[in-house]
Amino acid sequence: KDFGWKGTIKNQDLQAFIDEPYDMLICFYKNEVLQLNMMAAASKAKFKVGISRIDERFYDLIIDVSLKDINIFKQELKKYLNILNKL
Repeated sequence: KDFGWKGTIKNQDLQAFIDEPYDMLICFYKNEVLQLNMMAAASKAKFKVGISRIDERFYDLIIDVSLKDINIFKQELKKYLNILNKL
């Protein structure tokens, strides 16, 4: 109910989240969820990190790990953020 026809956003809080220029957005989901994909694509975040390879256009960095490997994700994210001088 937060999304209208043609993907318009009806919820003001959701629109405010998308419009916020966060330093980094981490999308930690594997399955294709249209609403989450739309939020990732529309987000004004400066750097977007994901774990899903479903559509690589959404992210600046993809760390392909399973959902249960959150500690590996954290280690790899920190390593690549250091390499990219983002920390």
